Amino acid sequence: MSEYRAINGYLGDFNALWTNLAYAPFALVAPVLGVRGVVVPKYRDNYLGIEWSESPVILDSDRSVDWASSGVVGHIDFFMDGSYVGDIPAPIIAVGPLNRLVTRGKEAVWAITMQLEPYVRELVAAASRRVGADVGSMTYGVLDEAAIDQVTDELISGGLVLRLVERTAVTPKLGSQSIGSYLHINLRSMAETAVRRFIGDPHVGRKIRAVLAETKAGSMEELLGHYRRRFPREKVSRKRAASALTAGSLLEVGAFSVDLLAEGDRL
Repeated sequence: MSEYRAINGYLGDFNALWTNLAYAPFALVAPVLGVRGVVVPKYRDNYLGIEWSESPVILDSDRSVDWASSGVVGHIDFFMDGSYVGDIPAPIIAVGPLNRLVTRGKEAVWAITMQLEPYVRELVAAASRRVGADVGSMTYGVLDEAAIDQVTDELISGGLVLRLVERTAVTPKLGSQSIGSYLHINLRSMAETAVRRFIGDPHVGRKIRAVLAETKAGSMEELLGHYRRRFPREKVSRKRAASALTAGSLLEVGAFSVDLLAEGDRL
């Protein structure tokens, strides 16, 4: 079973998830009293290969919307009274005052974010183990349980996961990629970035350590010389290189010798 499929257990009923994701785009629309909105079930339709000319539909007047799927095209007329007629490829989720739909959208985004919290924690723990193997040949990770909770809370409370859910809701088309796969790939990357930031590992840290391991450089100048020849378009400062070599040192997980660091390089 693919790793990302574990996310499905945290998202629950996918029909309910699709419904929530259909409402979620309204969280990004300023509510206008008296204006009506229509929620088109975007993700159910993307999965089926249906493309809409606009989604969601905001009704400030009667509106016509086209859709296409596998060479078949359709047309729907929406009216301000909430009714609609035409070729309907999938159920329309809701029609109502826009301010009410905005509230429903915000609730949906937050609910999905909270559903993902335990899964995000699992990804942070897994990232801790991967980073531990990178910076210190460790198998148990660079973060203890309290630190894993802290990083998870930063991702959830800091709004990064919430913004990913919002972005998922308004992404025009995922192609053959499932919702679970899309969220997993982005959350996995987000978790590892957060763990590396927590231990002070710069984004070029892995490459700097790889160059050191390969060249056995005896000084910072020698290391930077090897690095710049290998990656001539990248500018790496002594401070960033020092951060890469001491990442995790305060947590007693750094595996690289810091003997080649000058006194001014030490963190």
